[in-house]
Amino acid sequence: MFGTYESRHAATDARPFQRGINSFQPMFDGHLWWVVTIYWQGERPDQPIPAQYGG
Repeated sequence: MFGTYESRHAATDARPFQRGINSFQPMFDGHLWWVVTIYWQGERPDQPIPAQYGG
């Protein structure tokens, strides 16, 4: 699963100071969903958020 994020110092900030993408690996044990791994990658000029994820 992938999701994007934006970080702001205040809710009223017009632009985020950081953006990025997260990768989650869920696992269902038959009763509950567990998060096995989470990986954060901050956006950089040479690695923008891919267009299909809202970049």
